[in-house]
Amino acid sequence: MKILYAWHGSKDPVLTYGAKDKPDVLHLGSIEQAAMRCGHGYFHLLEVRPEKMRRIKDKGADKHATITRARRAGLDMLVYVNRYEGISTKSLEAALDQYTNDQIDAFTDAKFRRVFPEACDSYILLNMPEQNGRCADGDQPVFSEIACYHGLESAKLGWLEQVQLRGKTGPKPPAAELSFEKWIGHKSPLIVREEYHNDQEIKWIEACEDALVIANYRVDFEAPDVPGLVSKELYVEDGLRFISAPNALLVRDAETEELLGGIARGVVTVFPEARGRGIARALHICAEETRCINLKPTYFSQGGYASRKSAHRALCARALERGDLVAKVNLEAYTLERPATEVEPQF
Repeated sequence: MKILYAWHGSKDPVLTYGAKDKPDVLHLGSIEQAAMRCGHGYFHLLEVRPEKMRRIKDKGADKHATITRARRAGLDMLVYVNRYEGISTKSLEAALDQYTNDQIDAFTDAKFRRVFPEACDSYILLNMPEQNGRCADGDQPVFSEIACYHGLESAKLGWLEQVQLRGKTGPKPPAAELSFEKWIGHKSPLIVREEYHNDQEIKWIEACEDALVIANYRVDFEAPDVPGLVSKELYVEDGLRFISAPNALLVRDAETEELLGGIARGVVTVFPEARGRGIARALHICAEETRCINLKPTYFSQGGYASRKSAHRALCARALERGDLVAKVNLEAYTLERPATEVEPQF
C-alpha cells in the first residue's frame, strides 16, 4: 500500500469532521498549496494510505458531481495536478508571455508540469470519519494526522523532522550504557548563555513553545472521530503529570493541570514561571525511559546542559538500582557503587 504525506492549511489547530458546518471531504496538497490556503494559520501534516484512488483533471470548477461518482465507485481519494494553488506569480507571468489563458487551460497535465515545474498533486479524501471514529461505509479512515504546526516556517522544519529524517537512525542503547558525551551526541558540546541567543535561535525557541501550546490544546480536545488526535498519560511523579501527545511530550502540574513545559521539535522547554522545580531534568528522564520522543540538540543553554547532566546521573542510578547494566565510565564519573555480587561490564 502506497503511503503519501500531504498538508492541509486551516485556521483551526484541530480538524473536525461530520458536523453540518464542516466539509464532507478533505483537501490536501503540498506545503505551498496549504500556505496559499491559510499561510498564517495551522499546517496539518497527514499520512495517507489509500487503497482505491483515481486521477482526474483540475478544471477549477465545482467537483461535487465528480466526488459523488467517485464515492459510488468506492474510491478513497481523488488525485489531480493542482493548476492554481502553489503556482508562483513569476511562472504565470512567464507562461502568459507565450500562451493565452485558454491555451494554458487546454494543456494536458504533462505539458502543464513542463511549463509550471512547481505544480504538485492535490488530493481529495472522500470518506470522513464520524463520531464513532469510522467512516459512513463502516471502514477505518485511510488517513491519520501526525503533526500540526503554526506558520509556514515551523511546518517546513516539521516536515524535515517527521518525514525526511524519520527512521534514519537505529535504536539507541540505554543512557546508563553510554557515557554522557555519547548520550548527548557531542564530545565537545557548545554551551551558549541565554542572553547571547541570536534572533534565529530566539525564533526557534518561540516556535518550540508554540508547538507545546498547540499540542496541549489538542490533548484537551475530545474527538474520537479525529484520526491521529491521540494522547497517552505516561505517569505522575513528584507532582508532575507526563503526557505523550502527537509530536510532543507534555508536562503538567498534577494538581492544577497547568501546562509547565515539555519537549517539542527536539527541544526541552520549561516555561519561566515553572522553573526551579527540576522539570527539565524530569523531562529528560521521561523521554529516555519511555522513548516517546527524540532529543537532538545542536547546542545547549547553560541550564539545559546542567539538567541533561543531572538526568544522566539519575538514569544511571536508577539502572543500578534495577540491576541493569551501567557503563564503568558512568560508575566512576558519578561515584556510583555496584553491588559486589554483580559482574561489572568492561566498557
